[in-house]
Amino acid sequence: MASSLNSMNVAGKPGAPLVSQDTVYKALTSEEKARINEYFVAYLDRELNAVDESIGGLSSAKKNSYIYNIFKKIKLKAMEIYWSVTRMVGRGYLHDGTGPLVEDKPIEPREFGSAAPIFLSPRIYIDCTPTFRSDAKKGMQRVVRNLAVEGARFGAMPVTIANERLDSAYRYEDRIPALSVAENDAIVYCEVGPVSRLNAMRGLLSRQNIGMIVYDLIPLLFPATQTTYRELWRPIFEAHLAVAGKLICISRATAQDVIDFARLRPDVIRKGTKIGWMRLGSEPDEISGEPSAQVKAIAAVGDYFLAVGTLEPRKGHHVIIDAFERIWREGRSARLVIVGRRGWRCAGLERRIVSHPEFGERLLWLNDCPDADLDYLYSKTKSLIFASFAEGYGLPLIEAARRGAPLIASDISVFREICGSGASYFALLDPEDLSRKVGAALAGEVVSPDFPIPTWRDAAQDLLMLMRDDPSVADRWIEV
Repeated sequence: MASSLNSMNVAGKPGAPLVSQDTVYKALTSEEKARINEYFVAYLDRELNAVDESIGGLSSAKKNSYIYNIFKKIKLKAMEIYWSVTRMVGRGYLHDGTGPLVEDKPIEPREFGSAAPIFLSPRIYIDCTPTFRSDAKKGMQRVVRNLAVEGARFGAMPVTIANERLDSAYRYEDRIPALSVAENDAIVYCEVGPVSRLNAMRGLLSRQNIGMIVYDLIPLLFPATQTTYRELWRPIFEAHLAVAGKLICISRATAQDVIDFARLRPDVIRKGTKIGWMRLGSEPDEISGEPSAQVKAIAAVGDYFLAVGTLEPRKGHHVIIDAFERIWREGRSARLVIVGRRGWRCAGLERRIVSHPEFGERLLWLNDCPDADLDYLYSKTKSLIFASFAEGYGLPLIEAARRGAPLIASDISVFREICGSGASYFALLDPEDLSRKVGAALAGEVVSPDFPIPTWRDAAQDLLMLMRDDPSVADRWIEV
């Protein structure tokens, strides 16, 4: 079974393994690759069982029949098509936790802060188009909005692109600066979006004046964690990579992945492209409202551990639950609070959570958690557990650290890069090792999250200095 699953891609066709064996993924040891593959064998088995249980009214004989097996495959394929199509038409929020697309409205300029910007020449345009077409304010959209706000304060111009035309995304006292692209201006694309946006700058700017922020290569590194949308996303992503002369990653670990990918795909990342990295920012958001009675009650009862992240394959939720089942069998009463919206390929995970004997007692799941509630949970938790085996960065670690919460994290390079010695690390996807870390935390043996946390202002400065080829960040570039 393992070998057959390892040769399946997200569409269930022979091809991409669960974990690519290409050298682009050499940061993983062979043992870690095997562990991830074993994890996915179990994960996908749970997903198939969830599909089995969701089909009611079939006798045992029918469930073992050829027709039933065909029906099961059709249902899985239909689910993948649903995930893909809803994302294509802007309805991904129905299953992946993002916000709904704003429809039938022009892209209006947004107001940023209270201070008038100083737009330097030559200009650096920060393209925010996909974010400003959406009401979503989580994850990547939060990053883009903060970079746009702070970038404007350092002389950059946030813009949206429509019909191959740049429009200012900044309004100050009802004044919108006029836009005209000069030869030495530059643009940085903050998100992958419609390829038509790229045409606006072709012929106007040189490749070295076109930048792109790269958040991760997870759909390429771990194809089985994605839906069939990955196949639609890949050519769009590669088109952005081919246009940009500067690829600016949100961590050094992600930059290394991109460097390795460039060596494998010189047709996509062309010779002369510069690959670098910036610090991603974080700072307390203005949180409105009070925490709910529900989360206050959770915090009042006793020790709890927090797991934050969308329910989806790479977040390692099964490993966390496995670890806590060990803790509970030993007679300890620690609670696990999972905060995260329903994502994709998570039917088996969701079923495991809601049917668990401890659900509602020592196992809690908050599917919709307002910022005020999450901030409160961070401030009261015994520790945040972040069990992902692949991330471009890891904002929950930063958010929790800002509230003084101890951290227990997977031992992967990007988490070491961010937290250094300010977190407790457990072996990749190892519930036994994680249970030991949880036990140590219960005994008061915690690591203080004492490490520097860049602000969004720091992040914007990094981005603009890289785009301007400032000598102070020359050591963050590698040219392929």
